[in-house]
Amino acid sequence: MDKKVKDQIETIFLNLDSKKEKDKENDKDKENETQIAKEKENKKDETFHKHRLEQIKENLEFQPIDDKFNFTQLSLRSNNLNDYEELLQKLENDIRNHIKIQHQYRIYSDNLKLKIEELEKINKEQKNSITDLNEVYLYINLIKKNLFKKNLLEKNLFKKNLFN
Repeated sequence: MDKKVKDQIETIFLNLDSKKEKDKENDKDKENETQIAKEKENKKDETFHKHRLEQIKENLEFQPIDDKFNFTQLSLRSNNLNDYEELLQKLENDIRNHIKIQHQYRIYSDNLKLKIEELEKINKEQKNSITDLNEVYLYINLIKKNLFKKNLLEKNLFKKNLFN
């Protein structure tokens, strides 16, 4: 192989290596930015939930009892403390089930987000590989064309020398 061809191939691979390093640095920067954004979002969620809990507490404390569940009607229906305890336990159980389901949904959505991020990362890597391979393909075709031209020139020179 010609020295020029070897040099060209070496520069191709050096350029690809430097490009991959730059891409890795960019990926790290982007990951840091997304991590900071997630932390900010989590803080916003925490403050929102705290505020929402305070609103719920206020509503529970100051909300008038609905007509269906008027306090006097409840007292007339049941003066028995056990009935209130059973009702309270049932409501607590419903709340625990709701929290459990909500937690399961959160875990499920977090898993889906992680899968999406992994698939996006794989997709990006594959696109980078495709562009790298396309660049190599273009360089190889360029080298082929140069070699073809060189061979044609050598053949023409050979023919001229042969007939002269």
